[in-house]
Amino acid sequence: MRPPVFELLGRQLSFRLRQRESLTGLLFLFPPPLLQLPRSFRAQFGKPVIYDECKYEGDVPQGWGNLTPREMTQRFWLGTLGGCYVGHGETYLHPEDILWWSKGGALHGKSAGRIQWLKDFMAKAPPFHDLQPTGDDKTAVLISVKDQPGALYHLLLPFADAGISLTRIESRPSRQKAWEYVFFIDLLGHIQDPKVSAVLEKIREQSDALKVLGSFPRAELQE
Repeated sequence: MRPPVFELLGRQLSFRLRQRESLTGLLFLFPPPLLQLPRSFRAQFGKPVIYDECKYEGDVPQGWGNLTPREMTQRFWLGTLGGCYVGHGETYLHPEDILWWSKGGALHGKSAGRIQWLKDFMAKAPPFHDLQPTGDDKTAVLISVKDQPGALYHLLLPFADAGISLTRIESRPSRQKAWEYVFFIDLLGHIQDPKVSAVLEKIREQSDALKVLGSFPRAELQE
C-alpha cells in the first residue's frame, strides 16, 4: 500500500491535490514523462517527484514488461533529466516462474549496471546552485502573473529592454486561482550576471511570484 502522503498522478495526468500542506511528494505513473512536466510539478509544489513503474526490462508478453536494456536505461536518463527519482524493475521469464519484479532474487538484465553508472555520474555532479558561470549559460525561471490585460506583454518587456534573449516560454494554468497562469521561461545568461539578476528583480516586483529554477551551461545539439 502506498503512503497516503503521496498523490498518484494517473495515466491521463489528471489529478487533484488534496491536503496539500501534508503532501511530501508526487508519484508519477507511466506513460514516460515529458521533460517539462516533472520540472513544472517540482517548481509549482516544491516536492520531490517519483517516476514509478516506468515499465520494466524483460521478455514477458505484456507491454509493461518487455523493454530492452537500452530502453530501460533511456527512461532513467529521461526521468533524471526531468528531475525525477526513477524506479527500476525486471521481468525476465524464469523456468520456476520467478520474476525479480515480484519476488526479488538475482538480476539477469543489463540495465542495472548502466543505471548504476548514471547514479555514480550524478553523485559526482555539482548541484545547480553550485555551478559557476561559464560565459555561455541559460537560466530557468517560473513566474506567476495576475489575470489582467497585457500581463504577458508587461512580463516580457523588461527582458526586451535589457536585451536578454529568451529560448523558451511555456504556460501552465495556475492551481491557485482560475484564469491565472504560471510561465516557465528559459533565458540566456546566468543568475549571477548583474544584468540578469537586475531584470529578474524588476519582474519579481511586478509579478505574483518568481522562482529561479537554476542556471546551467548552455548545450547545443550536434548534427
